[in-house]
Amino acid sequence: TIPEELNEEECRSLAKSAGVKFDHQRFISLATERNGDPTAEASVSRSQLIVDVSKAVSSRLRNEPADVIRKPRPPKKILLPELVDAFEQAFSAGLTPLILDPSPGHNADTFFRYSHTSILDAKRVGLDAALGTGSEAQGLEEARHALVQAMKRGKTLVVSMQQSSPPFSSWLRHPDFFPAMEVFTNAGQDLVTFDSEWPDRLFRAEDMTDTHGFAIANKDFRVVLTSWFSTASDADSFLFDEDRGLAGFDRALFQLIIVENMNGESGPARGFGAGSRVQHHRDSVTPDTVGSAT
Repeated sequence: TIPEELNEEECRSLAKSAGVKFDHQRFISLATERNGDPTAEASVSRSQLIVDVSKAVSSRLRNEPADVIRKPRPPKKILLPELVDAFEQAFSAGLTPLILDPSPGHNADTFFRYSHTSILDAKRVGLDAALGTGSEAQGLEEARHALVQAMKRGKTLVVSMQQSSPPFSSWLRHPDFFPAMEVFTNAGQDLVTFDSEWPDRLFRAEDMTDTHGFAIANKDFRVVLTSWFSTASDADSFLFDEDRGLAGFDRALFQLIIVENMNGESGPARGFGAGSRVQHHRDSVTPDTVGSAT
C-alpha cells in the first residue's frame, strides 16, 4: 500500500523498487510546491508521485505496462476539419492535446476562440513578467482565473502558447493558483473529480457568489494546449528541452496534433525574425476569455 504522504527516503525506496532513477531535484520542487515552504520537512503526496516522480511507478499502481506509460504517442497529423475528432480521441486516451498549428491565420486558435472555451494567453502572461509590464503574481492570478472559469462552467481551458515557451516549469505553477502538473495530466480531469480537493483550493469568494459559497466544478472541464510551432522536433526543442517551459513535464502526458494545410504540409511558425509578420488579435475580453493574442 502506498501511503498518502511520502518523505524522501520512502520515494527513493519506491523508485528503486520500480527500477528507475530517483530525481532529487524534482522531489524537492514537488515538495516545495505542495508545502509552500522549502525549509519545511520535505514530503510529496501520493497523487503527485503517481503523475510525476516516474511513469514506471505510476504504471505499477495502475497495473499497466511501464513501457506503455513512458513512451510518448506518435504525433497525429490532421487537417483542420478533423481537429475535433483528434482532440476527442486524445481525451479518451487520457492524454492532453497539444496542438501545433503554424498556419498563417492560426486557425486552431481561431476555432477555439469561438467555441465553449476559457482562453489563457500564456505567451502574454510570461512576456509581461519577463519585461516588467506585469508581475509573476499577476500572471498567476490571471492563470487561476482562466482555470477556474473553465472548471466552473465545464469549458475547455485553452492554453495558448503561440510561438513562445511559457514558464510552466518555473514560476507559472503554484498549488493555490495554477497546479500545472494536475492541469496538464489527463486533460485536467483530476481537478474536477467528485472528491477532488482542487476546487476548494483554487476558487475564491468571488467565484462562488452564484453557488452559495460552494466551490462546484463541472465534470465537462478539460484542457488543450495550442502552439504555433510546426513540427514535433520543434516542440521537443522549444517546449520540452532543458530550461524550456514544459521541461518539467513528461512528453508522454501529451498527444501532439499537427494541423496541416490541404496539401499535407505544415508551414513554419511566424516568429519575430527579420521580415516576419506577427498577426495581432484584438478581440473583446469577456470574463470567460482571459486575454487575447498580442
